Amino acid sequence: LSNMAFILRSLKQYANAADRFRQALAIRRAVLGNDHVDTLDVIANLAICHLQLSNPASALPLIVEARDGLR
Repeated sequence: LSNMAFILRSLKQYANAADRFRQALAIRRAVLGNDHVDTLDVIANLAICHLQLSNPASALPLIVEARDGLR
């Protein structure tokens, strides 16, 4: 799902990409946990999609979560 999301994002289909990143995030959280680097990577990429969709209010908590998880 993450690979598909990257492709959609490169095609500037940000809303569709965000949907795929959300799906990937749910799976990664369930399988790997919240603090795994792969989970945090998807969180950061979902945040980027929100920024590309001009939705910084949705991006900010994701950015903070990804940053805090990498500490």
